Amino acid sequence: MSRLLFVTSYILFISFQCATSKFDHVHKSLEDLDIIYPKNVYNERGLRECQPNAACSILHRRFWFKLRVERICQCSAFQECPTRWSYDGLDNFTMMINNRAQMKFCHPVNELPECEPSEEALIITSNTTVNPDKYNKSQSVEVTHQQATTNCKCQFPGYWRLHNVTQVNKNVSISIYMCDEYKKCRANEFCGHIRADYFSTYYRCSCPIGYLCLFEDLENRKLLNATEVLFEGLAYRGACKFNRAKPMLERTSQT
Repeated sequence: MSRLLFVTSYILFISFQCATSKFDHVHKSLEDLDIIYPKNVYNERGLRECQPNAACSILHRRFWFKLRVERICQCSAFQECPTRWSYDGLDNFTMMINNRAQMKFCHPVNELPECEPSEEALIITSNTTVNPDKYNKSQSVEVTHQQATTNCKCQFPGYWRLHNVTQVNKNVSISIYMCDEYKKCRANEFCGHIRADYFSTYYRCSCPIGYLCLFEDLENRKLLNATEVLFEGLAYRGACKFNRAKPMLERTSQT
């Protein structure tokens, strides 16, 4: 009896170890995460199912705060959307958006072909619907669901360039992005947008040695409306500035 109990316990232990290692890329303690949903979506049940090769979440590695998970869609049954930050950005379930944001996928995307220069690399479909308000059934609210579907792998590091936007009808729009390799910037040249909320940078180019992509005008910096992949909002212009003092914020953002 004791031998049978030992064997049973051992099998259960091995099964648990295998299950844990299988999903090690997926899970991170919920206590270490800040999960947000699209406007007027309150939980997982309000999300649509992800299409094939569609990003299920965006991970934001914020300064000083918990990792933020921006949910987009639900993976199909028995699949989980990864919540673990990939520090090299090159694991099988990850594509980089900027220096501190990653797209996560339900299934491996490492076997996708490399993107050609003129290929449609990422197609973002936005669909706005009007639903009854969860808390006030007599009122209606707008909910915008997105599907960000990738056809190929962009070279990393690189830049997602907006190719065109098609307004299918008043509720549906399609944005198409292509891959651009980083070009070389000159000193004081525009190098990317810096988000006003997370201070992450959408690099457009590579600054010269000894320069960093920092606020264009630190003392008189002005907010502008910027459009980047899976982002529309307030940002600052960045420019290649000589790295005199190596500010802690920028040193951290380059890691």
